[in-house]
Amino acid sequence: MGKQVAVLIDGDNISYKYAEYIKREAMHYGNVRIFRLYGSISSPSVRPWYKVMPLQGIMPIDRKSTRLNSSH
Repeated sequence: MGKQVAVLIDGDNISYKYAEYIKREAMHYGNVRIFRLYGSISSPSVRPWYKVMPLQGIMPIDRKSTRLNSSH
């Protein structure tokens, strides 16, 4: 069995336009077993990912926006 690869994407900080490129590059390292996108569906930068995720086999992980506060 070849190497297993996990790809975890921060959808808020990378454009959906790179989905195919990311998968192609990951495949150079082995069999992509986990391909996930993390981000809040309400985020304008994450919404476009939902068009390409089914095409690339990406599983969405909805992360609700949380406000970080040092007092918590």
